[in-house]
Amino acid sequence: MADFRLEKLYVILDEPIPGINHLEAVDPEDFAWHDTFDLTQQLGVTPLDDFTYAPFDREVWYPAGAGLKTIRSLLQEFRRQAATSEEVQQRMQPRINMFEKLEELFDQADAHDREFYLSARDLD
Repeated sequence: MADFRLEKLYVILDEPIPGINHLEAVDPEDFAWHDTFDLTQQLGVTPLDDFTYAPFDREVWYPAGAGLKTIRSLLQEFRRQAATSEEVQQRMQPRINMFEKLEELFDQADAHDREFYLSARDLD
């Protein structure tokens, strides 16, 4: 598996939530490029990478609330950055939209006491 590349990232829940398809909550290719590690370090929250497992890894399940905390912290910072100028707002809007969808999913998962991990996949 030396040539594995993270090109898709899926939210995996331990149990489905009625009426929500967690596998289609956000575009998995867009989510794979979230590039938030450094920012989460600055914000003092758990990086999304810590919740991420490749197909050959043994996954660990986390409470949805742990992911929700990270997502909300990132979303708050993205909104803060977007408020600095119209140009930044336009550039940040797709990322904000994706993280708003993730916030909705994780909020529901947390309300239903679900656990999760992030599944890294390549395009094959």
